Amino acid sequence: MRWDDEDVITVRPYKGGFRKEKEMRLWVAENLELLEGGLHIHGDWEALPEFPLQLVGEKQRSGCIDILAVDRKGDFVVIECKNARAGTVALGQVIGYMAWVAENILACGRVRGILVVQSAAPALLSAIRFVPQLPIMVFECSDRGGVRRVL
Repeated sequence: MRWDDEDVITVRPYKGGFRKEKEMRLWVAENLELLEGGLHIHGDWEALPEFPLQLVGEKQRSGCIDILAVDRKGDFVVIECKNARAGTVALGQVIGYMAWVAENILACGRVRGILVVQSAAPALLSAIRFVPQLPIMVFECSDRGGVRRVL
């Protein structure tokens, strides 16, 4: 599903791009309602939303989920931020994190993913469309200071 320009959600704190991915991640964490009403950060990770994978479960894996959120139904939402043009590597990363959540901390319910990117490569959007049951949404950040859902 594509959104038109009228569907762009504009906010004041972000203007002109992010210098670092950490800035983008913190901005997204503070503005989760722009992605979906009812989203909130999982647990007590409010200060730094990155969720280190090696802290939970017996399987050791390096890396951090940028933002681990919970939706209004209690389902987990893995949010991955890319302060650049994102391709299929970003899709593989978010799917891997979703699988890790399902295997290590998901008691019941579902897990899905959201990619927030500077721009989405056509290959990324095609890959997600190819598997329609894949529960992943993609948002782009604009220079005008907003986010827009592109898929």
